[in-house]
Amino acid sequence: MTDPSLSTTAANATIAEQIKAFTTPEPPAESSPNARYFVRVDPQTGIVQNFYIIADGSPVEDPDFHAITLEEYKTFSAKKGAKWDNGTLSDYTPPPPPLRPQAQNALQAVQQKANMAAVMGEVFGPNMRAYVQALRAIADGSDTTSTQLPTAPDDVTT
Repeated sequence: MTDPSLSTTAANATIAEQIKAFTTPEPPAESSPNARYFVRVDPQTGIVQNFYIIADGSPVEDPDFHAITLEEYKTFSAKKGAKWDNGTLSDYTPPPPPLRPQAQNALQAVQQKANMAAVMGEVFGPNMRAYVQALRAIADGSDTTSTQLPTAPDDVTT
């Protein structure tokens, strides 16, 4: 008579191997010498939307897909932004958000500081008041010449 625990162990090992074989993914296409590398580009802006590794032989019919080298894939897919221009990839840094919403967000932070100052019995100093006035002008659209937010004073009482 065979030991029932041995047959159960053997059966479990077989099941485990079957599960492993079923769930272990194929090696990534990058390890294949026949893999192809692509970027998908916004046709209006040239900004790269995504990077792809496609197995050799798979059709690529999207006109917004452009072939790149493995080195380009490794270099640019690790960066925050890339742009496609006349068949060449280059670094791309998106522009900052418009100044007006930045000023509105900064005013919200100032409101929190104002609340804390009031609780502590303090008042805004002249530097902080000038800072708030500059932010208000940007936020309400009356200042259209500023290109960046003013620097906030370190101390609200100054």
